[in-house]
Amino acid sequence: MPSGLLSKGGLTDLAKAADRIANDGLYTLVLDNMISGVHEEQLGADKIQELLSSKSEYLEEYRRINNTHGVSNIDVAPLTPTSGGASTKLIDEVNTKLAELRQLEKFAFGASALSYGMWVGSAVVLLIFAVHNVFAMFTEGYHNYPAVIYALYGAFCIAGIIINAWFVKRHKQKHESYIKLHDAIIESLQLAMAEGLVDQNSLYFPASDESRL
Repeated sequence: MPSGLLSKGGLTDLAKAADRIANDGLYTLVLDNMISGVHEEQLGADKIQELLSSKSEYLEEYRRINNTHGVSNIDVAPLTPTSGGASTKLIDEVNTKLAELRQLEKFAFGASALSYGMWVGSAVVLLIFAVHNVFAMFTEGYHNYPAVIYALYGAFCIAGIIINAWFVKRHKQKHESYIKLHDAIIESLQLAMAEGLVDQNSLYFPASDESRL
């Protein structure tokens, strides 16, 4: 496979992506958007692959669906040298980086302030509800020291805001690490292919393989 297509699909096998979009109901939204975009009633895998290559928004949508459902977008298989001899330093480095990138793949997309807010907010509400029940059912707290109780609830909310901000900051840092590592792998892969160090025909996992995050 030419290295030029690698730059268009990144580490995602566009042929595999096209086949999934054409035949897997998980990607119906992507297929419908493609059909609407080109004003055709049906699209074959070849046309879908062409659109994935030329329209980045379709590939982005496909990758987001995979990320949401725990399907890896990293289709590049561990590299083996074409010569059959000892693995080169470059190949070893790429394989190591690929393993590291898969560990970071859940952070492939950025996070907003709302990304974790639903989960943190739900936890805070449940905590307040549980504490409220204890005070209401087993103590006279609301009668004797209501200000303390409401201050405690306020503290829970502040703690939730701080925790949410920490999660978002951590996600941002992991996302930046993912992007940096992803780009470094692309550069190394293109170099390895240009030097004939790897078999371009076996660059990706078989089409039947579905890697999970």
